[in-house]
Amino acid sequence: MALSGRLLDGIFTQHVIEHVSYSQAVGVFRECYRTLRPGAWLRVCVSDLATYVRYYRGEIADDQFFSLPHRTLALSFLTQMHMHRSVWDSDLMVKVLDEIGFCDAATVSFGAGSDMRLVKDDPDKAIESLYVEARK
Repeated sequence: MALSGRLLDGIFTQHVIEHVSYSQAVGVFRECYRTLRPGAWLRVCVSDLATYVRYYRGEIADDQFFSLPHRTLALSFLTQMHMHRSVWDSDLMVKVLDEIGFCDAATVSFGAGSDMRLVKDDPDKAIESLYVEARK
């Protein structure tokens, strides 16, 4: 995003936060808050724990999610593949952002958002992703 003085006009992160621990993620979000101009938006996209659990429970059809030999492997994929160090659902993400001081933290849909300049969602990851926005 363009700089407004020395502060950022917005931040978008996609499938990055799950690669750091919870304490490191809090540090990242604090730095986002510090570097955003007042009123600017943070858009975070991560693998969605709730979606993976729904798939594991059989609430999402195989052909809509992943083609895996067993549903349990989806949970293993989420927690162990690609060096993931944390898992997130909407409640936790919103709570963390609220505690840091962000306003209006909420889940949003793929392709929709409060600042369309930040909507850079990868269609290949839409089914497995959680999208949360928060305003400084």
